[in-house]
Amino acid sequence: MVDFFRCLGFRQRDSQAAKNSADSMLVSEGKAIFCVDEDDGNFKVVVVSCEGDQWEVSVKPGLTVDNLKLMALGHFYNPSETIKAASQYKLVLVSPEKQLDDGFSLEQEGVMQNDEILLLSKRIRSRLPTVDETQERDSSAKEIGRAHV
Repeated sequence: MVDFFRCLGFRQRDSQAAKNSADSMLVSEGKAIFCVDEDDGNFKVVVVSCEGDQWEVSVKPGLTVDNLKLMALGHFYNPSETIKAASQYKLVLVSPEKQLDDGFSLEQEGVMQNDEILLLSKRIRSRLPTVDETQERDSSAKEIGRAHV
């Protein structure tokens, strides 16, 4: 079993974990480096990418939102870039239209069997000028206007 996991790109400790768990299975057809036990506590969710691609995955209720986001990024995009890109994405639960907090587990966030979760890129926020900067800019514009008169 260890050689099978190595062929799919699993690292040594991942293949060792799979060897120690007789009921483990691959998630994401070998694209992600996670194993999920087929215990009764697992449930399936559907993650939808920005492009509309769907991925059905079996998860544990204790899995953190951040780990699910990493798994989804590894499935939909370049797996070697997932950690760098993670801060640029968020997960949103479709049903109550709720953004999921990376630090909480799926269970804590109320994710249930067959829920759909959107993987969305975050909007880059521009910094708004402070009151002092606005006043300074206004006074500079007035001074420039007086200089031209």
